[in-house]
Amino acid sequence: DGAASAYGFGMMRKVDLVLSVRGCAIVKEALPGHACVPLPAKGDDESRVYRLSGVDVLTRIGAHYVIAPAGGIDDRSLPRLAMPAEDVHALMRSIEVK
Repeated sequence: DGAASAYGFGMMRKVDLVLSVRGCAIVKEALPGHACVPLPAKGDDESRVYRLSGVDVLTRIGAHYVIAPAGGIDDRSLPRLAMPAEDVHALMRSIEVK
């Protein structure tokens, strides 16, 4: 919807995503140079979660989040990625250390 894009409804700048193993693999393929950091966890590798820092969430459409590198809300030339919502365990605001 043009209004959502024009007014930025649903958009979040510089958020951190907590992703599944598969979500982290998708990021490695689609957004070179962006790394997922494993979060401390007990259990096997399949239940491990990863943190992807400082991305822009453009919207959630159905079963996907559309994300871009930081600045992607304003710069349409940056790559976009449709991340399956089932692979996004949490969204957190990035805390910038000054």
